[in-house]
Order: sequence, then C-alpha cells, then structure tokens
Amino acid sequence: MQLGRNLHSALKQLRYSNRPRRLWVDAVCINQDDIDERNVQVMRMGATYSLATRVVIWLGSEAEDSTHTLSTIADFGEQVEFTVEGFLADAPGASEPMWWNPSQQCHTTPELGHLLTALLARPWFSRVWVIQEALLGSRQTIIQCGDAFIPWPPFRKAVLVMSQKEELPQELRNLTDTYRGNLLPRSHWSLFRLLLWT
Repeated sequence: MQLGRNLHSALKQLRYSNRPRRLWVDAVCINQDDIDERNVQVMRMGATYSLATRVVIWLGSEAEDSTHTLSTIADFGEQVEFTVEGFLADAPGASEPMWWNPSQQCHTTPELGHLLTALLARPWFSRVWVIQEALLGSRQTIIQCGDAFIPWPPFRKAVLVMSQKEELPQELRNLTDTYRGNLLPRSHWSLFRLLLWT
C-alpha cells in the first residue's frame, strides 16, 4: 500500500514499541479507490469518531519548536474554563486571572507569535471536516506534533481566547478567527454558523 510521507511518519511515531496498538486511519481502513465504500464510510464517520476511545490529531513531525509551542498553548488553555452556557471564566488556580478577557495581554513575543502562526498554518487545520473529528472525540482526544502532545480541550480553549486578543499579530489573528466559529460550544452553533462553516 502506498502511504503519503505524513501518514508514514505518523504511523511510525504512534506505534508502541512494546505492545500492539489498534488505530483507525481513514486512508488505510477505507478503500480510497472504491467510491461506493468510501461514500458509505463517510456517512459513518460521526459514529466512528464519537465512539473512539481517543482521537489523535497528528499535525506532523517536530518542526519550528512545535514542542515548546504546544506546551505554551496548553498553558494558555489551562487558564480558562467554559461555563455550561458557553461563557469563559478563570480556571480554578489560574496563574493568569482574567486571561480570557480580550483586553488582558496575551504576553506573546514576536517569536512566539511566529511559532504559533507556524503551528496553526499546518495542513491539518485547513480541512474543515477534521475539526469535527476532534469535536466528536472524547475528552481523551490529543493533538500531537512529533513526540509532544497536549489534550484537545486546553488547545481548543486557548485558540478561542487568543482569537479575541487585540495584540495578536494580524496573520495569527486571521488564523485563529478562521477556527473560532468551529470551536465554539454546540450551544453557540446556529444554522447560519453551520452553513457558513460548511
């Protein structure tokens, strides 16, 4: 079977060295040359991802200090919590109170802004349907780059908050604005938002 370079590196990275690991990989598990099978399986994607023990979002190999960038995003995300109504508030024990407030400084240096932009510009983020896979996954969903990974929930919260920060470099603001609507809690999904996303 022919594998793309990114999938090859993902499979090498995600396998366990000491025990078997069972993975569902669309490109491998669905016969991409059989249109009928592919159409049937696409209709099952919601169930596949919502029933998975864990969804692994593979962004690619380590590059441009992505390990440090993921760690920073996780720290940002751990400063805030969503209420049931979809409002943002301080997380218990937050070291940066009010970080969720758009006027509160994000403390991004030009270098960090560049690293965040490089991470969010990776190809995974350009495909709309993959974000639904992350949203359908359990709270065990992770986002991984090389060896480094962080849980999806803090990543999601960090991007939502960063998208409202006035101090962000324009290129980074454009990227976070693009994802913001897709990452909002379901209570915020209107028909218009879903149509726009589609």
